[in-house]
Amino acid sequence: MRLGIDFDNTLADFVTLLQRITLERTGFELRGLRERHPGVVDLESIIHAAIGKERFESLMTEIHETDLTVEMPPQPGAVETARRLATQHELVIVTARGDHESAAVHRWLERHGIPIVGYVATNRAPKAPHAIDHGLAVHLDDTASVLEAFDEAHPTVPALIAHPMNAKATRAAHWRSVEDWLAFERLVQSLEQER
Repeated sequence: MRLGIDFDNTLADFVTLLQRITLERTGFELRGLRERHPGVVDLESIIHAAIGKERFESLMTEIHETDLTVEMPPQPGAVETARRLATQHELVIVTARGDHESAAVHRWLERHGIPIVGYVATNRAPKAPHAIDHGLAVHLDDTASVLEAFDEAHPTVPALIAHPMNAKATRAAHWRSVEDWLAFERLVQSLEQER
């Protein structure tokens, strides 16, 4: 089967790197921000008020467009599971990143020894059409809003991996929810048996 895998916060831990870089560069602690401001939906406004919108956007751009991406730690279990899956399936990275942000992602994948057969940078466009174009049986993502375009008629099974950012997200009945990479591996095995 051909498996679609999101990059940021699914395969690589973008949030941990962002927290580290923000603290190093600005002295502002992002870690625990949600707990310090319970009930606040728009945490971005708090960050912008603390360090400035332009400064925060500059940090985001630096992480996306430089080798800081290569410094991202992998999500727990992601590397080992992705390598195992790649022995029996074809992995395609489907990321919302732009084309100009791709080189660092490829270096991250090489660094961690994850073989892929395809790479799609959607340039912030929806991923669902790319899933069809690349014949993906399943697509794993950490962002619920990305999976909304994978309706019940879509040929790709949408899988949402647990992440604090999607803890309260509304999930469609046909989505598959997985707690971690091992649960995703089990999902892939069950989908393969259904074929």
